[in-house]
Amino acid sequence: MSTDWQLQQIRTTDVDELSMSLPGWTQRYTKLERGVFRGALTLGSDGAVQVYREHTQGAILQEGETDGRMVGLAIPVRASGAVFSFGARVAAQREVMGFFAPRRLNLRTPETFELLVVSVQRQMLAEFDQCHQLWCGGRLRSARVGHLPLWIRQELVDAMLALLDPALERQRLPRARLALLDCLAEALLKFEDAPVPAKSLMCRSTVQQALATVQQWMQERADTPLNVAALCAELGLPRRTLQYCFEQALGISPLQYLKSVRLGGARRSLKQGTGSVTDASLQWGFDHPSAFARDYQAMFGELPSQTLERVRPVRLARDLARCPVF
Repeated sequence: MSTDWQLQQIRTTDVDELSMSLPGWTQRYTKLERGVFRGALTLGSDGAVQVYREHTQGAILQEGETDGRMVGLAIPVRASGAVFSFGARVAAQREVMGFFAPRRLNLRTPETFELLVVSVQRQMLAEFDQCHQLWCGGRLRSARVGHLPLWIRQELVDAMLALLDPALERQRLPRARLALLDCLAEALLKFEDAPVPAKSLMCRSTVQQALATVQQWMQERADTPLNVAALCAELGLPRRTLQYCFEQALGISPLQYLKSVRLGGARRSLKQGTGSVTDASLQWGFDHPSAFARDYQAMFGELPSQTLERVRPVRLARDLARCPVF
């Protein structure tokens, strides 16, 4: 095993900080429920193999993409409510999620959630396949929800937790890493797609298109706030259809989703420390200052003015540090 294996632990109440903590992933986390968010991440990696354990307190929608170089499996190990992934409800104690190709992913978590993820470089998996004549890599064609036999699921969980144990002795790392690769190869061979009803497939496609449209709108037309009516017009869908698809695929309404996106966008604008509370609220489509302050405080546990006051000294110090000294 490489001596470069490193463990890192992160604890945060900032959903954006958690979303940016994983190398090899481009992610966006949207807070969906009111109250203070808490996230914890334990990450072990040597560049070729990556294992992480994520705890979240507070429902969020995770969107993102892999960079295409890594493949692997995600295993929910604890959930206080419904979990949705790829437009399907996930049985947290029985099912797993495979990310086998670069593509848009989404995971809607409940109030309390714990996730274990293992990923390896495609080239390393190919070499492992060839050496052991497994050829499990040929099954890696798309991202999806599936089933594993309970015994291999538990073996994989144990192998991941072993590599995340700070007490693991360095001389035992090569054996622990080999055990993980062995379990992952077996899991990929045993992976079976979970059946998806036709209606769920339709909802999955619709919601993925809707999420992509929202992201594109935010990038290209950020000065024009997006509402449900405009989203329906963009997609060419009746509101009732969009409502049904969101509730089936994510367990929330499009109105809830868009309001959460707008509040999160306003928070990111405030954290830049370059404008006022009014600027941020208007930019993200909140025309009533008192209602914006109320909703913001309910979602993030502080007033928008408090967010701005906290980040401005940091921004000022950073700007001063960049100024040339004459």
